[in-house]
Amino acid sequence: MTALPKRRTLAATLLLGMAFGAAGQQRVAPPSAEPGPAPVVPAALADLPRLPVSDASPPPPQPLIAHLRSDAGEGACYEVRFHGSGPETVVLPVPGSDRGVTLIQLAFDPARRARHLFYDAGPESRGPILSASAETSGVLSFGFGQMELGGEADPDCARMAGGAPVGVNRPWHEGEGANAGSILARVEMLESSDRPVWGWCLAEGAGGASTHAATRNPSGGARQEWSVVSYVTPGGDAIAIVLAMSADWTDPRDGKVYRYFQYSSGGFAPLKKEAQPVLRLPAGAAAPRPIELVVYSEEEWPGCASRAAERRGP
Repeated sequence: MTALPKRRTLAATLLLGMAFGAAGQQRVAPPSAEPGPAPVVPAALADLPRLPVSDASPPPPQPLIAHLRSDAGEGACYEVRFHGSGPETVVLPVPGSDRGVTLIQLAFDPARRARHLFYDAGPESRGPILSASAETSGVLSFGFGQMELGGEADPDCARMAGGAPVGVNRPWHEGEGANAGSILARVEMLESSDRPVWGWCLAEGAGGASTHAATRNPSGGARQEWSVVSYVTPGGDAIAIVLAMSADWTDPRDGKVYRYFQYSSGGFAPLKKEAQPVLRLPAGAAAPRPIELVVYSEEEWPGCASRAAERRGP
């Protein structure tokens, strides 16, 4: 293979992929160099959560059991099934009430077998359920009732299925351009608090979700992937985000290549023009230095996309 110029060798070739987002965000990627062999994993990181790269289809997550109880004392049990690892929502009716709780799965960590969940029962009762698994999550109160996740499956539980959230755009006005009517949010990834790493402009309908990803194949280095999954509340006033990062390393103990995963999520961040901190990912097997993620509310697509592009580091 012809050697690349030194400057090109040091720069990363970034390939963008995007699902559930606006078509206007598709970008034509530059030609990519073939990734080199995965480097040897540092001994201190070798036993962190991982999966063999050859295992492309990890087992799907098990159903999630949810117990709801209204303030009047009426109870209900639901067996919630999410179909995959991407964003899905399901509305769980509260017994004895005309209201419900939206349960939101934004990501599933295949190495830890853990979900990254959020619940939304209205502006005053919403938040994260971090890395919920088969174990109980404790009792969550939301003003007009309570919810507890986890436990063994019960044949009396009603079965509920999650589905991809489809957001609703605001009314369109003549003359509006790309992504008219969408809720616009600009996301920045910062390394060690102040060094820009990457940026996206998210365009979603209220109550919708999107997934944005970047794959990094530095010449002579390992494959790395960043993924941001987000959900905008039906009122369009807040956003929930999960950051997932992965990297491929060779384990010298068996010579196999493994994919190491790191996930981080925070609560619902208000959508404002000023920077709103959302989450922090510590240094680890996929992130060599700590990553912080902030979000800004935006009003028009061209400026949002331009400002996001300016924050993309080397």
